[in-house]
Amino acid sequence: MPLKDPIKRRAYYNEWKKTEAGIKSNRINTWKQRGISEDYDFNIIYDIYVSTDFCDYCDVELVEGGKRCSRTKCLDHHHITREIRGILCNTCNLNEALA
Repeated sequence: MPLKDPIKRRAYYNEWKKTEAGIKSNRINTWKQRGISEDYDFNIIYDIYVSTDFCDYCDVELVEGGKRCSRTKCLDHHHITREIRGILCNTCNLNEALA
């Protein structure tokens, strides 16, 4: 790591997280931590995710970022098989999880 000073390193990392590469890396790492199968090409999944504007189930327009709401974009996956089921609004994602 080029920045040995922990304060400078933290400031650098916080700025990097705001870049397109940082946002993508953070999103993919979050998916992996939440149990989505490692068998997927996450670069392709990410491209599909960012280009999806409507819920795969109810067709509501999705929103991203900010405070979580009923229309927040979610990458739905089966918690046992770890397979991706679709890109859903938060409401459909929660309903699918309870089904």
